[in-house]
Amino acid sequence: MPKLPTSKHPTREIGVRSIGRSIRTAVIAGLLALGLSSCLLNRVITVKEQFCDFETNFAVTFDGGTEFLMHNPVLLDSDILWLSDASPTIVSQSGDELLMTYVIEKVMPVPDPENDFSFKLHFVQSEGHYRLSRMQMDPKLSAMMGPEMLSQAYIDQAAQDFCDTRWGFGGRKLEYEISDQALAMLPSQSEILDLLGEPSEYLDTESAFIYDFRLKNDDPTPLLARMTVWFDETGDLPVKMESSYSRFATKADFIDRKMYLKVTL
Repeated sequence: MPKLPTSKHPTREIGVRSIGRSIRTAVIAGLLALGLSSCLLNRVITVKEQFCDFETNFAVTFDGGTEFLMHNPVLLDSDILWLSDASPTIVSQSGDELLMTYVIEKVMPVPDPENDFSFKLHFVQSEGHYRLSRMQMDPKLSAMMGPEMLSQAYIDQAAQDFCDTRWGFGGRKLEYEISDQALAMLPSQSEILDLLGEPSEYLDTESAFIYDFRLKNDDPTPLLARMTVWFDETGDLPVKMESSYSRFATKADFIDRKMYLKVTL
């Protein structure tokens, strides 16, 4: 099996962030490939067009956790519920504001609340609807991303890439090239374990392992997200990764340098 670049061992934070950025880009583009209702589709297209003027429409802050702010909110609370396909753990309302909190736990034989992390989605009332105005990320996830990696140059380039994204409604599968830089920064097995902790399950005598996550809510069969990572013959570097959540499934092949996203309804 071909070896991946190993001239430099990356820090675990940089490696996981590199993979995470590719997945986030694929998922965002995948939203545009869905056969959405005309109203939701129009709102998604509006958000896409807003990325063409990022500084006017958005801001990112890192005080006490990463926050993504929308200066001109578009997406509705009902849109988020449909796209996430899950009920929030907590919903609170105050005046003209609505807050949805999603708490996620790692699936283990003995769950540990210390491993839980959360997303907070803030909505403001506008034209008779609650519209998404701010997304707040748990400090644990913020630490994985790291503000030093989200330079203004990177943010500007990511926004422009999203602005330039093209899609067709004939299919539900998207393909992306994985850059040489992303491959060079892949984390080792020990670095992934240091960052994400013990896996939910080991496969093939530890040549692969699985992380399962579920939402904490009233659903008796809570939604599961799964990430599976396979390693090379040394057991050190990842060669393939698959993840699934709700309507989305991704596959990254680090040997062929390809990433795939599949969307189902």
